[in-house]
Amino acid sequence: MRPIIGAQLFTLRDYLTTPKDIAETFQKVRKMGYTAAQFSGAPIGDAKELRKMADDAGLSLICTHIPFDDMKNNLSKVVEDHHTLGCTHAGVGAMPNENRTSAEGFLSFAKELDGIAKQLKAEGLGTTYHNHQFEFERFDGKIGMDILLDNSECFSVMADTYWIQYGGGDVVAWLKKMEGRLDLVHLKDYAIVNHEPAMAEVMEGNLNWQAILDECERQGIKYAFVEQDVCRRDPFDCLQTSLENLKTIL
Repeated sequence: MRPIIGAQLFTLRDYLTTPKDIAETFQKVRKMGYTAAQFSGAPIGDAKELRKMADDAGLSLICTHIPFDDMKNNLSKVVEDHHTLGCTHAGVGAMPNENRTSAEGFLSFAKELDGIAKQLKAEGLGTTYHNHQFEFERFDGKIGMDILLDNSECFSVMADTYWIQYGGGDVVAWLKKMEGRLDLVHLKDYAIVNHEPAMAEVMEGNLNWQAILDECERQGIKYAFVEQDVCRRDPFDCLQTSLENLKTIL
């Protein structure tokens, strides 16, 4: 079964600045045809109020990206908020800058996040780590992403298709390599614009989407979220275009 296509709301972060904006954005996203979303790009705030806005729009909040400091310092609140929202996963958008420059930094982060993930698992929640390109740098011959995977067991990767490609990786090969550690995926296309890499709407760039979705289906990935950090036109239009394009091969 193909994954359910959700919207990564970081794409619409400029429209999540007030409760009124959030409610209106939820309604617009649902009207596009999305039924699920990842909440990111704004603080959770009042989780009960946020859940009500999502329910009123008919939108299910599946996962989040939250500050790593919140996981380290206020885990009980993280658990409470995510249960209130009905989320299955709490996510970290990136590791701290100080961990990114050495194998020791990657190793330390992997062990710290894994310890937190074990606590969240005991509370019925999954934990995701979202990659960028820097996880594909080599340290003493070993790719940073391999350091993370080889020194942890509990958190999963929120694999981002664009950033894997940007980091020089083969997207499908890495999805295969992450099997068993892959619950959710970010769908983001990789294009070349004015001779430079650029984020693009799904199927408007150069990634092999048939192969990517086939692999997601093979692994039984339940949700895949469309994301576009940088949009060259209205971000609502970008999300709509990605969804309409995906419908042609789902």
